[in-house]
This record gives sequence, C-alpha cells and structure tokens, in this order.
Amino acid sequence: MRDRLVLMAGVVLAFLLITGSMERAWTEVYIAGGAGMTFPLDLRHVRGTGANHGVSFGSLDLANTEVFGGKVGYFFEDKGWEWVGVEVEGFVSHPRVTHQTSSGPATESVIAGTGEHVRIVTTALNVLARYPHGRLQPYAGIGLAMVSATVSGPSLAVSDSSPGLNLLAGAKFFLTERVAVFCEGRYTYASFQFEDAGLAGAGVKGVYQAPGVVAGMAWHFK
Repeated sequence: MRDRLVLMAGVVLAFLLITGSMERAWTEVYIAGGAGMTFPLDLRHVRGTGANHGVSFGSLDLANTEVFGGKVGYFFEDKGWEWVGVEVEGFVSHPRVTHQTSSGPATESVIAGTGEHVRIVTTALNVLARYPHGRLQPYAGIGLAMVSATVSGPSLAVSDSSPGLNLLAGAKFFLTERVAVFCEGRYTYASFQFEDAGLAGAGVKGVYQAPGVVAGMAWHFK
C-alpha cells in the first residue's frame, strides 16, 4: 500500500507540474497506469566489499514477479515534432531472492540462499518516439533511471540506490480520442552495492538487469 501511495503521489505531482508549465497549444499531455510481470536476470558479477573484498559469489537468482506503476508525460504538437515526447514514470516490483547456495571460495554471501525479500523502485525520465497517426501508435523510448533496491530478511535490512538505464517499446491503441490501452516491453539496468549485508563492514555489489512486460490504460488531454 505504501508503494502505491508513493507512486500515485509522484505521478500526480509530475502531472501538475507538466500541465502547469506547458501550454496546451504546444503539447499533448497524458497520464497512464499499468501492471505486468518482470523477469529479472540473475544479479550478476556479485562481489564482496569491505570485509568481503576480493570474494566472488557468482550470481544470485531473482524470482519473476509482478510490477505496477504509472507515468505522466507529453508529446509535442508543433508541426513536424508530433512524434517526439517526454515522460516521467515510476514502477515497483518485488523480485524475491530464490533459495540457492553461493559459490564464494571463502564464505557464503549473507544475502544469498535464504529467500530474502527484495523491493525494487524504478523512476525514470524517458524520451519517446512514436508513430502519431491513426488509432494504433507504436512507440519506443530510452531514459535515465534511478533504481532503488531494498533487501530484507530475518537477520538483515540493506538498501542502495543507483543511476541506471531504462529502455521500452510498445504500442497504444486509442479506444476514443482521449482514452487508449497500451502494452510495452521494458528493460532496466543498474548496479547495486549493499553495505553491512548481515555483517558489519561486509558488503556485496552486483549488476541488476530486468526485462519485463506491462499493459495498462492512458488518458490523453489534447
């Protein structure tokens, strides 16, 4: 519930800022919400930091999980620029660490193998390109993301935030002039470093990659 409230507040704030600062004659503003599945790859190149420096733990398996969120943005309406847009989005997922055995040569990662809960919050500023004609409008985008991860279990609670890359591609189908449904494929990349991962002074770091699929509805204000 807390994640939903934070995302809703962020989307509403972004919507108010965009609609308050941009002239309607120059932009096509929209707000959207959606849900789907994310299929995170293994947390790769996991290595120790601090007291664990020099220890390699291989990869940690992350479970597939639901993802939900929203976005607000606009497309330019100037002649010749209707295909360009900008959006702010936020999505939340919970890809639990699956039960497994670490391959560290000297010790085992405290995070690995005990089924810890993971919360990933991704916010991104995307630049979009679309086909702006007709009911069916394909689009693609690339953006800068801020990805926050929190890992919690019986004996630890660690978190980290990292800049990352956000990629997306999909299509909208307009049911009416203002209401559309959409489906998109997504990919997020970031690198995390968790300090004091169950043991003071001992941490781990690794690369996070998460493809996914999201579907939802969008409302356009023209």
